[in-house]
Amino acid sequence: MNTQLEIECPMCLGTIIVDRETGKVLEHKEYKQEKQSLEDFLAKEKTRTADLDKKFAEAKEREKNRLSEIEKKFQAAKNNSDLKDPPPTIMWD
Repeated sequence: MNTQLEIECPMCLGTIIVDRETGKVLEHKEYKQEKQSLEDFLAKEKTRTADLDKKFAEAKEREKNRLSEIEKKFQAAKNNSDLKDPPPTIMWD
């Protein structure tokens, strides 16, 4: 039976070799990440910028819809001046 156990470190992605019997770390092998070319980096940054712009536009639209819903609720409450409890069809925030 092999007395060594190889585990991938979740923090650094390196390999940790542990003795099964004692639980001591025998060796740590560093994770070797391949170096990225400049062209790959620039292509990735272009798509990243486009993704961030898309996410920003979606968040802006959600906020716009949220504000219109709040305005509708406000107008409903304003028009019904004797309103003590909200009607069941309106969900108040």
